[in-house]
Amino acid sequence: MMRYIKYMILIALIGCKSSHKQDNTFIEDVDTIQSLEVEQIPLEDFDILIQEMEDPGRVTWQNPDMVISKMGDFENRVVADIGTGTGYFALRIVKNGGIVIGIDIDQKAIDYVEERKSELSPEQTDRLTTRLSLPDDPKLAPNETDWVLIVNTYHYIDNRVDYLKKVIRGMKENGKMMIVDHKIGDMPVGPNDSYKVPITLAINEIKSAGFKILEVDNSSLQYQYIIVAQR
Repeated sequence: MMRYIKYMILIALIGCKSSHKQDNTFIEDVDTIQSLEVEQIPLEDFDILIQEMEDPGRVTWQNPDMVISKMGDFENRVVADIGTGTGYFALRIVKNGGIVIGIDIDQKAIDYVEERKSELSPEQTDRLTTRLSLPDDPKLAPNETDWVLIVNTYHYIDNRVDYLKKVIRGMKENGKMMIVDHKIGDMPVGPNDSYKVPITLAINEIKSAGFKILEVDNSSLQYQYIIVAQR
C-alpha cells in the first residue's frame, strides 16, 4: 500500500533548506475509489503545495526540459504521468506533442490540472486527460501507455515492486518508464534521507518488477537520479 500520510508531501517539500523544496478515462469503479477515503491533502495545504511545485526556481534544479528530452519523440505516444500533482511535467509533455494521462490519488490535484487546461490550445487540450487512482494501483488499462513518468513520487510508494508490476501491465510492448527521484545526502531540495529510496535499491526494485534497466543517470541532475527502464 502506498502511504500518502497526511502532510507527508508538505514535510518532504517544505522541510528542506531552501524555498525550492519540494494525474478520468479508465476507472472501473469510481465509487469504490472514493469509498476507500484515501487521505487527501487539506485545501489550505494544497495551496502551499501548488506554490512549492510551481516555484520558478524549480526549473533550475529539476531541469524539466532535459528530463523530457530523454524521452525522445512524443508524436502519437501516450505518457502516464504518475503523481502528476500540479501538472508540472504533464503540460510540458502535451506542449511537446505527447498524449498525457495525468494520474494522481488526490482529487484536488486532478481538479487543478483540469483547470490548467485553459493554458493549452484546443488541440493540446484534447491530448491531456486526468485520472484519479489508488495509492496501490495507478489504474492503467492493459497495454495503454508507451511511457510512464514518475517524478518526485517514487519514494512515497509502499510495496513498490508490487506497484511497479501493476504499472508494467499497463505498458505497451517495449514501453519505457522513467523514474526521477532524490539522491541520498544533505540536499537543499527534497525530503529527509529517511524518506528517500537509494538509487541501488530503486534499480533492484525495478528489475524485480520485471523491467530491463536501460539507463542510470546519476549526474545530469545535481540533487536527483534518473532511471530509464523498459518493459
